[in-house]
Amino acid sequence: MLSGFASVQPKTSPFWRRRFFTLRGKSLVLYRDEHDPNPIGIIDLKSVTRLSPIDEERETFLPNAFVIDTQKSGSYQLFADNRRECETIFTALLTVMQAN
Repeated sequence: MLSGFASVQPKTSPFWRRRFFTLRGKSLVLYRDEHDPNPIGIIDLKSVTRLSPIDEERETFLPNAFVIDTQKSGSYQLFADNRRECETIFTALLTVMQAN
């Protein structure tokens, strides 16, 4: 299980929010912080239609970002604190999505 912090922006919001996340099974579970036992969002990775890095010059103007598009819950942009964390999160999501 992978957990940590990332900033998340759902397509429905113009605001970025720093969230604690856990990667559990085929779900990315979002919390307000690491002490909150109640998730505020769950991204079903089985319904992802696109997982890709973002071109920071054209799409977000933020480094270390990527996008998750889903069939069920819309689109999310995420960015990590640094390149290494971004690559770790992105690779973990990709691995989970490709696993049977």
